Amino acid sequence: MVEAEGNTIDTYGTRQDSADCLVPASLELLLEKASFRGYAAGIFWGANPAYTFPKEPLWKKAMAGLPESFRIGMYEDETALDCSWRLPEHHWLESWGDFDSGRDFISLRQPTVGALHDTRQGEDLLLSWLRGIDAQTPQNYFEYLKARWRSHVYPAGSPVDFDTYWNAALHDGGVEAMSNRNSERFREHQYTRSSMR
Repeated sequence: MVEAEGNTIDTYGTRQDSADCLVPASLELLLEKASFRGYAAGIFWGANPAYTFPKEPLWKKAMAGLPESFRIGMYEDETALDCSWRLPEHHWLESWGDFDSGRDFISLRQPTVGALHDTRQGEDLLLSWLRGIDAQTPQNYFEYLKARWRSHVYPAGSPVDFDTYWNAALHDGGVEAMSNRNSERFREHQYTRSSMR
């Protein structure tokens, strides 16, 4: 949710079972604040709270209290129907991404096909909004991802240049964590849907 007072982004999440998710109590507090116009906008991505949240009246009141609401997703689900804007996103097979797939491997995902429909990668939407408030961000998520790998995954003192390292990671689907330090640096700065900063 975007705070009504400024350009900050509040996210309420706890880490459970390697997935970012909102616990019902945190979501309830967030929706109560939204119902009293405590946020300038709500962005819903990767979840369908209109379907899963058990207190429908609070959900409806919160949505009425949001001046703007956006649903980033592939489907016109219950949350999309309650939002003022519905933004179609790429399928994951059309998208760039990375993730920590285990203790000793950092995975890198590249698109297997180009966009089949008039969609955008969700991260590209967020980056464009950040540029709209004059934040210095890359032009697209591919550039963001590559810059993040250069600064947080590429090992210092590597005998190969970054482009060679990047191309090998693309070929292999990721890289082995060279040390606990590199793996921890990645985890500390890992992009997640609930916390783009």
